[in-house]
This record gives sequence, C-alpha cells and structure tokens, in this order.
Amino acid sequence: MQYHLTHGVQWFFLTMLANPCFEGRRKFRNFLYNFALEEEPHAGMALRDLEAMGQNPLPKPLDVALWWSYFRGNVQERPFLRIGAAFILENLGTGIKDIGHDLLDGSSASSFLNERNTRFLIVHMHEELPHGDQIIAALSEIKLTDQERADLVTGARQGAIMYLRMADWALGVDPLQTAFAAKQEVLPTASRPSAS
Repeated sequence: MQYHLTHGVQWFFLTMLANPCFEGRRKFRNFLYNFALEEEPHAGMALRDLEAMGQNPLPKPLDVALWWSYFRGNVQERPFLRIGAAFILENLGTGIKDIGHDLLDGSSASSFLNERNTRFLIVHMHEELPHGDQIIAALSEIKLTDQERADLVTGARQGAIMYLRMADWALGVDPLQTAFAAKQEVLPTASRPSAS
C-alpha cells in the first residue's frame, strides 16, 4: 500500500506550485518544492523494504487508486485539499511511533523486522525529519483565505478517512474486502439459447 501511495507523490506538490494562489508566497512555495523532493524517494524506500523481506508490491489497492484519482483531479484548482491530506499523513507517524518502536524492539512476534526492512517505517515515525511539525510551521507563516482554510480542513478529513480505509485493507480488516473474499464463488455463465 505505502509503495503505491508514495510512488510519484512529488507530482502533487510540484503540480500545485503553478497555482496562482502561491504568488507572493515564495517561502511557502519553496517549502512545498523542498517537501516534494524529500518525499520523492519514499516509494523506493518502501520497495527496498519489501525486497528485503523477499516480497514484491501487491497490485495497487482500489482505495489507493481512488486517493490518486481524487487528489489528482483537485490539486491544480484546490491545492490546499492535498496539503490538508499531507498534514494528516505526516502527523500520523508521530502518533504511531510507540507502536513502531514496539514492533522493532525484537521481543514481539514481529522479530522478522529489522533495520534492513523497516526503513520506511522508521523514517515515518518522524524522529529524523519531522514533516508534520514543518507543515504546521509553514502554514502558520501564511495568511490563508477562508476557502484555503476550508480546503485544508476538508483535505485533512478526507485524507484521514481514505488513509484509514487503506490501513484496513492492508491489515485485512476491511469489511467489504472480507465480504467479497468470503464469496469466492464464480458466477454461473449464462446459458446460450439453442439454435432452433
């Protein structure tokens, strides 16, 4: 999931920079540009973690495709929707760092995890690069319009909902996925009318 979510993620931030709303906001525009460049290698990091576990990425989950479709369709006209989603994603890591440390301490059932296959997780606990704090600081330095503020909130809410759906899929607890997996029946083929 994380591989597909982050593969090409810089596109969102580099694309939004052309929006006229960033005119006169050079410092914030520079922040978004640098953020895009820092996020760019994360898909490769997720891929290397999978390879270190002897795995390949699964096909792109539907919810990841929906994420990309939704934000791709809005990023040029309403960039603060995607910034709101980034705000949520980058602040989730801080909230899960205790769980992450528990997984990595080697005493749990996850003893197969090690430094070679958890780089993505470690980076996203944000102890090395606190992107969540950086987004908050960057946003606090600009005057937001009412629409930009509303888009930030909407993007954060929608981003959280979509991400939690993806997490349910990744953990195998998505109720729809479970319902459809339980019905592995093949639909009967329609019988052809006889040629009489």
